[in-house]
Amino acid sequence: MKTLAATRIRSHSVRLIVLCTLVAFGRVETHATELLTNGSFESFTGGNPTGWAYTQGDGPLTLQSGVTSPFTNVYGAGANSLGFTDGATTAFSPNIIQSFASQTLTTIYARWDFQMTSLTGSAWTVQIDDSASASNRFNMDSGGTFGYENSVGANQSLMTLSSGVWYQVLVALDIGPGTMTVSITPFGGSTVTSPSVLWRVQTATLNRVVFIDLNTAANGGMQLDNFSVNTVAAVPEPGTLAAGALLGALVGRRLLRRRG
Repeated sequence: MKTLAATRIRSHSVRLIVLCTLVAFGRVETHATELLTNGSFESFTGGNPTGWAYTQGDGPLTLQSGVTSPFTNVYGAGANSLGFTDGATTAFSPNIIQSFASQTLTTIYARWDFQMTSLTGSAWTVQIDDSASASNRFNMDSGGTFGYENSVGANQSLMTLSSGVWYQVLVALDIGPGTMTVSITPFGGSTVTSPSVLWRVQTATLNRVVFIDLNTAANGGMQLDNFSVNTVAAVPEPGTLAAGALLGALVGRRLLRRRG
């Protein structure tokens, strides 16, 4: 009987350990559906990212770069990123484009890391759309700031940028009502988040990512890394998960001692 009781106590304690760990972090998503191919930019063909269509225009011949983002909570640490430069002769290039499976009546989460190696005030733009309308635009170095375009096409600044600093952007796009929230975090700094706002253009689907220079003015140098489009929010960083496991273990150990 003592053995049976001890087994039940230990089984109950294990369940409590798991519960405590999950409660500590709200929830842990383990089955994210990644919609992009090679968003980590670790696979290249001829110096350009596999799975992406690249238009050079007045940009560099190849994009492969050994400068990498310090953020690792979407993809594991890698050895490459994309390095963009821009001349002052051609609008709408350089650009990279990738289509993904059309999404409707759901929320998708887009995330990317970037670093401006220099600032000119002329923006690089991430556009997430339905391949026909410019549904959503997010501007990096629009007058020295990061921001998003609102429902009348005006840029709304969220954070002033500094050259040489890595930033991570997280966008939650609710395709049903056409609303979104936008967050930006400097590495080692505090996150700034927008209120829920309407998209630039209301569309019923989203199926494409575009990274583009829309202007003829020369943009500053840019590093782009860890581009992800998911149907669930990204999992916590490995360090966060380890901390959660440690917390759960400590709680469980205390429970076992009390019941012993």
